[in-house]
Amino acid sequence: MRPLLVLVLVLAAIGALLFAVFGIDSGGKPPEVAPTVTEAPVTPKKPVQLDGGSTKQPDRVASSASNDRAVAGGPTAIALDNQLTGLVRNPQGAPVAGAEVILSTLNASEMFFVNDPLPDHSKEPRARTNAEGRYTFAAIQPRDRYTLILSHPDYSRKEEPTIPVGETGSAEMPVITLTPGATLTGRVRNEAGDFVQGATLHLEGFSYQGLGIVAPDRVTSTTDAEGNYRFKNVASGPRYLQATAPGYATMQVLNLTFEKEEAVVRDITLKIAEGICGRVVGPGNVGVPNALVIAIGVSSLNQTGRAQTTTNENGEFCLESLAGGDYNLIANAKGWRMVARGGGNRVATNTSNHVVEMLPEATLTGRVTELGSGKPVTSFTVRMRVHYGPGTPSAPYNEETFPQQHPNGEFSIPGVPAGDFVVEAWAPGLAPGFSRNFTIEAGQPMSGILVQLGKGGSLSGRVVDAQGKPIARAKITTHDNEWSDDAFTQAIGITYPTNATSAETRSGDDGRFTITGLSPEAYQINVIAPGFTGFMRRDLRVTEGVDTPVGDIKLGRGGIVRGTLYDASGKPLVGGSVELRIADGDVPRQYQTRTSSEGKFQISNVMPGSYILTAMRPGGAEANPFSQAGDARNSETRVNVDEGGTTTQDLHLTD
Repeated sequence: MRPLLVLVLVLAAIGALLFAVFGIDSGGKPPEVAPTVTEAPVTPKKPVQLDGGSTKQPDRVASSASNDRAVAGGPTAIALDNQLTGLVRNPQGAPVAGAEVILSTLNASEMFFVNDPLPDHSKEPRARTNAEGRYTFAAIQPRDRYTLILSHPDYSRKEEPTIPVGETGSAEMPVITLTPGATLTGRVRNEAGDFVQGATLHLEGFSYQGLGIVAPDRVTSTTDAEGNYRFKNVASGPRYLQATAPGYATMQVLNLTFEKEEAVVRDITLKIAEGICGRVVGPGNVGVPNALVIAIGVSSLNQTGRAQTTTNENGEFCLESLAGGDYNLIANAKGWRMVARGGGNRVATNTSNHVVEMLPEATLTGRVTELGSGKPVTSFTVRMRVHYGPGTPSAPYNEETFPQQHPNGEFSIPGVPAGDFVVEAWAPGLAPGFSRNFTIEAGQPMSGILVQLGKGGSLSGRVVDAQGKPIARAKITTHDNEWSDDAFTQAIGITYPTNATSAETRSGDDGRFTITGLSPEAYQINVIAPGFTGFMRRDLRVTEGVDTPVGDIKLGRGGIVRGTLYDASGKPLVGGSVELRIADGDVPRQYQTRTSSEGKFQISNVMPGSYILTAMRPGGAEANPFSQAGDARNSETRVNVDEGGTTTQDLHLTD
């Protein structure tokens, strides 16, 4: 990736993290057969269609054309012949029946940014273990890694990263062991010493504090007539406890840490709540509905330091569960910006008429026409992109898009903040197009923006094996010429700066493929197929109205790396993570798997070359990242892989 933009995006990510923790959108405080894998799919980060789940269309996916087997619209239209399966045991080795297992994309990326969308567990695939403790997920989308979320009334919740899942075959997970957890009990009283009945207590980990969401690991308890509450089978590690009750200020307990099956007792005292009420208004004292209002405590200890609510249709709000003291008020509403006031919006509790003033953001208007003819495009979609400067590609401002239909090709985008932007448009049968760059002043409307859409260019070729025989159903994807399949690029997702079109297709029965509707730009293509090594080619120039032939793309079978992972005592380690990454060269390439119940691992279809092989003890929510980093460093071994060869290398972890 372009070095300057790497720095910009890193700073933006750090800024987003700090903003989410302290800013306006959220609450909280900072805080027997070895598994076989093929090369990780070289695809950009985007929502994944799960069996039984939901998805949104990938951004700017071009149309794809080929023979009968080639599928437009990506892999969700492919009939998948795969499964992920495994066994769940208790500490004594007996099967755990009836455990719920969710196949989730939660925490399934190597890097996590605060603006990453979180999955909806209600729409993700789930299974229950049978009498033998086995669970199975069939016909799921290929992915480097999912997260299995396991729960059972008699054991603590557990998150377990999976081995890679390919398009075909059965991926056998190492045995997962569920263990009983800790117990947290206590009583809730008020300041007079009376028991508080019906208080609600939430216990959750710190990973999701500051994101403004209900934590996926949250568990809830309610007090009885004598103020008693109880949590059982609490997972090991630090936890955050929050207590609420009508008429009382919200209470937080931040310093809770649990160890296995220990019993923890924590009593809680609730204080009488105080409130801040008022209105959020725009010009003319007109109320702003659905504005998010957040109160951040100026000084607080255990009592909650922030609370939030939403304004009604008249712009009115009331925050009623605050501990007494001073708070800074922040309002956020789509299409509006808060007016800065001298001294800020500092307000004391028991205030009932505070006014937060806001001004509308700019509205942007323009037209979309066909390149050359100037004819209006009547049905299309537009979105805002950030302009980084001359000669530098733009990047999507956010995930929001604006579908438009107008006989003259006119469009309108409301609520545009100040900044330097480009408008992107795309429509069926046309390649995505971009406007000139322009600058929006705060609240000042902008008009006359023109986006021209052409047919674009295409890439075509044939995928074959080493003997020249066609490979059907190979997946071919296009990316920016400088795109890299690494954790950082996957984490920034659609905000990667590029004017290239991300598209994919499948090769037909004769191995041929064509990808059309590509914006003129320099491209790279990536090709993967089950049972073969991956392929990448850069510097493919796409021109408007021209087909660029790629020629024959030969995929090899690669080599095999296998061995056994041992722990510090010399015993085979079950469920350990093994990674193989390229040692030399500019093209990042890595493979991952986990060890079997005998500690064995095998990585197949590895591109020939020199690699670094490392291993770590089992991960998951309870893993110590410092210990895992030490494992990777201490186990590092260099291996060479040859086409058609097998490299055997055991790995040993130390304390």
